[in-house]
Amino acid sequence: MQTIEQRENLTPAQFIEEYLKPNKPVVLKASAPYWQERWTPETLKKKHGNHPVEVESNETYIPTRTRSMVPLSQLIDTVQSDSLDYRFRSMAFLSQVPDLQTEFQRNNHFGPYFKGYSEFRHQFWITPKGNTTHMHHDSFFDNLNIQIYGHKRFLLIPPSAYNRLYTRFFWESPIDPRDPDLKKYPRFAGVEIHEAFIEPGDIMFIPQLWWHYVITLDLSINLNTWAKSPYPAVREISSVMPLVPRLVLRSSYNRDKNLDGVGRKLYTFYARVFSR
Repeated sequence: MQTIEQRENLTPAQFIEEYLKPNKPVVLKASAPYWQERWTPETLKKKHGNHPVEVESNETYIPTRTRSMVPLSQLIDTVQSDSLDYRFRSMAFLSQVPDLQTEFQRNNHFGPYFKGYSEFRHQFWITPKGNTTHMHHDSFFDNLNIQIYGHKRFLLIPPSAYNRLYTRFFWESPIDPRDPDLKKYPRFAGVEIHEAFIEPGDIMFIPQLWWHYVITLDLSINLNTWAKSPYPAVREISSVMPLVPRLVLRSSYNRDKNLDGVGRKLYTFYARVFSR
């Protein structure tokens, strides 16, 4: 595995020139000192424990996850016990808890990292020790992931490996890069994997179209910001992808991941050939 670069005291202008434009991942060490252990499980439970949250479980792919509503205090008790029954991610949570939303807005200093971008999405995470995501990419969204509490391990694979990942619905892969089944997925052999570990106060930058698989090493709380990349950058970066996924990606730019009829038929045909 290749170790992802770690940089300290990187200015937004340096970040843009050295990592955002080249579409290159990096760990911005200690770049979010305000957020280091700012929202702990104990403080969230004490202040907002009665707030209902929608938790997820049993996820293989995004469409297969199951959801249920529990109080935030129950979620925190469950993840503190190292149970894998629940994990929580929400783009609505902050807006539902006004004081957290206000605190985030006052201390969200990451806009200059995405100069020229106009669409942003923020997501709040609570995940238990041992939780993993499936392998996926965030399409044309660049991702700054702030580690607030706990530690995570990130495994990233570049966009050029697309045809070796046995993709499902364009942005998901069934492969566990820690221990790939090369009899079932022989094309994955030799795929270049990049690795990073992050701790509270760090920011993990995941560029658009980079595949990633995330392992929670202990109870973790994160905030991530997705920024929709300008279309010229999407065209340039997607040029390393095979023709059909490239066309599908570009055609869905103004519809996110909701493909139109032609795009869906084209992708379905492509998937039958290359997902075997």
